[in-house]
Amino acid sequence: MNPSTGWLAIHEQLVEVISEYDFQLEIVPRGGQLGPVDMDGIYIGKHTRLQLNNCWNLKKAYIPHYFYFDRTGFAGWAEIANNASLFKCAMEVDVSTADEFFRKLYAETVVANLSKEVQSSDPFMPPPRPFVFLPLQLSFDNVIKLSRVDHYSFYVALRDWTADLDLCLAIKPHPFAFEGKTFGRICESTMQILNDAMLHEHVYISYASIHYIIPMSEAVACINSGVGFEALIHHKSVITAGHSDYHWAAHQISSVDDLAKIGNWRMPLLSDADVKKFLCFFLCDYLVDIRDPRRSIYKCIDRAVDEYKAGLLTGEA
Repeated sequence: MNPSTGWLAIHEQLVEVISEYDFQLEIVPRGGQLGPVDMDGIYIGKHTRLQLNNCWNLKKAYIPHYFYFDRTGFAGWAEIANNASLFKCAMEVDVSTADEFFRKLYAETVVANLSKEVQSSDPFMPPPRPFVFLPLQLSFDNVIKLSRVDHYSFYVALRDWTADLDLCLAIKPHPFAFEGKTFGRICESTMQILNDAMLHEHVYISYASIHYIIPMSEAVACINSGVGFEALIHHKSVITAGHSDYHWAAHQISSVDDLAKIGNWRMPLLSDADVKKFLCFFLCDYLVDIRDPRRSIYKCIDRAVDEYKAGLLTGEA
């Protein structure tokens, strides 16, 4: 792993936990010569989606403090995105447990104006009519590869769909869309969308906090942005045009023509109770909470070790 900025706490927690086991620990720098194919033992990769028997993939999740420790990857590549039995487990979470967790989650995120990226504290000036919120993504982000609709084409479809319904469309650029120093390039599709938005009176551009925009919206539409996941905390209807690990709770479209086919698109796909169950399971049982290593990180390491040992017995490790 490469313990770069934002990853140091996760790196240190993992090293601390693993050091308590009787294992040899070798840290391979990013770009190092060794890889999971030629390494014996358990391999942990940062921001990876390697689907190998001896590899576990780490990735920061949608909100602070949580990260993936996943068999197959993150976002739409994560195990929960493709395993219906895990969603079934989520729906079996105790209602009172989910309620209690949700109250805490809401206070830590919505009330505190906390998201994965720093949010503005400036007030949101809503459009003059009801609106749909489109958080823009980076066209070169990995998760866009799981899109079923082109980024710009999705915007155009939403632009025309909302106009036909006499609605407004509020868009917010990704915080790093113009940060060439961060990714070495600006997001071309974002520039194309913003240039077009200036030509349409019902399309509004905002840089306000997502926690100020989402509650005023009629629905949130995205490819598979993390903002879609955060919209679930607001109990908002979510429409997605790309595969994600929260698709179980979202209206999914496969083409721009599907927008008009969504029945009551203002209504969330799941009930409030089921959304709370899903969020509770996803954050408490599926992801790792770095603030609670005894409950989560140790559990993940134990699982990795158990599955690796089982693989040695069957010859699959």
